[in-house]
Amino acid sequence: MACKLLFWKLKDYQNILLYSPLGHELDIRPLILKLRQKNKHVWLPKSIKKGANFSKEGFTIAPFRLPLRRLGWFDEPSLSHCYKRELDCIVVPILGMDTSFRRVGFGLGMYDRSLPQLLKRQLKRPLIVFVSRELAIANGILTDAYDIEANLYMNARIVMKNDKRKHYEQRVNLHFIRSLGSVFDHRFNHVLCDEKDLLC
Repeated sequence: MACKLLFWKLKDYQNILLYSPLGHELDIRPLILKLRQKNKHVWLPKSIKKGANFSKEGFTIAPFRLPLRRLGWFDEPSLSHCYKRELDCIVVPILGMDTSFRRVGFGLGMYDRSLPQLLKRQLKRPLIVFVSRELAIANGILTDAYDIEANLYMNARIVMKNDKRKHYEQRVNLHFIRSLGSVFDHRFNHVLCDEKDLLC
């Protein structure tokens, strides 16, 4: 269901950066194949070699093509000399987000470091969409100004638009989310909400 919602949102975009899902992330592999069938240009993160190892601090991008190889941190395409077109949409997996609609991840900062470099020569900011299996939103601001801010959040049940005029912290009940609350509480000592308590 989440892939169907995402497809209808992304079908008018041509150059889309997706991701190769890890076990805890929303599985978007059906979406990747569907977009490829519609002749969309799909890109995936490509880890950067740093000496004999792979860098934990950033990534570049490569066009999606099979077979993917298990390298670095995720399954990824092989290197390509294909010219990197301007991205018009980026789908980003998240652990959660705060009330400023900025991403809370696992603390490595790979997206926060990589996206500004990828986008610095673009004339137009792409649409940024956060996705996850379940929505976890903190009651307050946990992030910094350099953390990624999204235009939309989507999962299989809801679509939330980043409306800066709204105060999301006033729209939730305060209790721990079922699956991820302990992770957030350990890191930030903040209370989270579950998506069923959102009034949107």
